[in-house]
Amino acid sequence: MNEEIRSFIAIELPNEVKSQIESYVSELRKFAPKLKWVKKESLHITLKFLGNQPPHTIENVIASLIPLKEYGKSFEIQIKNIGAFPNQNKPRVIWLGIEASPRELFFQTYAWIEEQLEQLGFEKEKRKFSPHLTLARIKFPTDLKGLWGFTENQPFPVQSFKVTEIVLMRSILKSFGAEYHQIQKYPLR
Repeated sequence: MNEEIRSFIAIELPNEVKSQIESYVSELRKFAPKLKWVKKESLHITLKFLGNQPPHTIENVIASLIPLKEYGKSFEIQIKNIGAFPNQNKPRVIWLGIEASPRELFFQTYAWIEEQLEQLGFEKEKRKFSPHLTLARIKFPTDLKGLWGFTENQPFPVQSFKVTEIVLMRSILKSFGAEYHQIQKYPLR
């Protein structure tokens, strides 16, 4: 059977960072219990969503990213500041912001991945890359004044960690949400 594989390239978070986020989200949930909140085990930073692909394409992706271990260098990430896409007045996604140090290493790694995948026929992202960590998705208009008030008075405590690998992940859609599994890890120098 040649079942397509839904996949993406990401940065995984250390468990202690996920626990800090989960603790903060448990407070946010009180103000917006009906939002589709991302589960602790599913928290990650997406670099490139690949969508549904045949197995041979995923094999090509795996091979094309192998040079990351020679090309890519590790960097620090800070998770801080909460926001929304497209904005706080009409939010569709609630997120935590990402800052990298050195910033250029992070963006070079992202650009390199985009280049490698473009050679395999994946379209380059047209929107400006805006690194973030999705906390919740919003399907219907919701009053979030209480949530924004809370975040103003209780900002997310900054979390830092060193990124030492990039991961190709598989996303399996289930009735309770997506389940993620590692396909391949790419260590960074």
